[in-house]
Amino acid sequence: MTYGLTHDEALKRVEGDAVELLTSELEKIVKYSPKRYVAILQAISLGLKSWSEIKHFAEGVAGDIPDNRFNSLLQNLVKYSFIERTEKGEYRPIENLLPKAVKILRSKYKT
Repeated sequence: MTYGLTHDEALKRVEGDAVELLTSELEKIVKYSPKRYVAILQAISLGLKSWSEIKHFAEGVAGDIPDNRFNSLLQNLVKYSFIERTEKGEYRPIENLLPKAVKILRSKYKT
């Protein structure tokens, strides 16, 4: 039921709700290292796929990140199904709304 909304309005509302939910779920882990997590998520949202590309971008935003810490952050995002690692070893978002959620997180955490 769309409660008097047009099809486009209903779709926008559903998308907005989905982005809000995704952002809320991301915040549960991002809060532990906001600059680093948001930088990693931003890199992946921009289409960077390889470990080295993502790390280089994230360090440009958040400063030096030791390899073991970077691996841990990346694996947490995989573990909680925000991103996936392909058979080729590339990282990509599982949810196509990730860039919108990242935009909200960047604004909230001023990154």
